[in-house]
Amino acid sequence: MGVEAATVQRILRHSSITVTTGTYVEVIESVKRDAIDTMGEFFELEDDLDESAG
Repeated sequence: MGVEAATVQRILRHSSITVTTGTYVEVIESVKRDAIDTMGEFFELEDDLDESAG
């Protein structure tokens, strides 16, 4: 997400980096999956447009 885990740890006052990464890794992975799905849909749409134009 563009913020270092250690920075988040200090801001949220987690006792260790393990608490921070254990809490947010699943969320970050979910965001990545959503982005990949959205990009996939975009490229499929682009391919469909190219096929209909050609």
